[in-house]
Amino acid sequence: MKNITITQWAFNLATLTVKLSDSAKPYQIAYAKATPEQAHQLRLEWRIGYIMGKCGVDAIKAAQIAGQTRAERSAKHEAAVNLANKQFATYVAMTSSRAKGTKPLNQVAIPRALKAEVAALIEAYGADVVRAALKAAK
Repeated sequence: MKNITITQWAFNLATLTVKLSDSAKPYQIAYAKATPEQAHQLRLEWRIGYIMGKCGVDAIKAAQIAGQTRAERSAKHEAAVNLANKQFATYVAMTSSRAKGTKPLNQVAIPRALKAEVAALIEAYGADVVRAALKAAK
């Protein structure tokens, strides 16, 4: 491999990351629509494939590693399983982008000034009147 600058390397990494994210869309849709059993199967197949690539083992050995408990795995294999789970959350389940305790992505932060105005309107006119006006404004 030829030497490249850190800028070129970062560019290559970012380009690859975009391609990975784009190529994951069918799996994200399948996972979102899956039954719990199908979701479990997708996670298992992902884990096996990831372990194969990370540890350089065949599918049979990867399935064995995936089926072991934490105590039964070597440190290298445990690290591969943990990374597989993290990458699945990032690329397929889409759960790692949200920190624990944060609001779901479909909620929006409302500025304090707007909250104060709405509270004043509710106090002045009542919640039902304000709710009806907001619905009518949609």
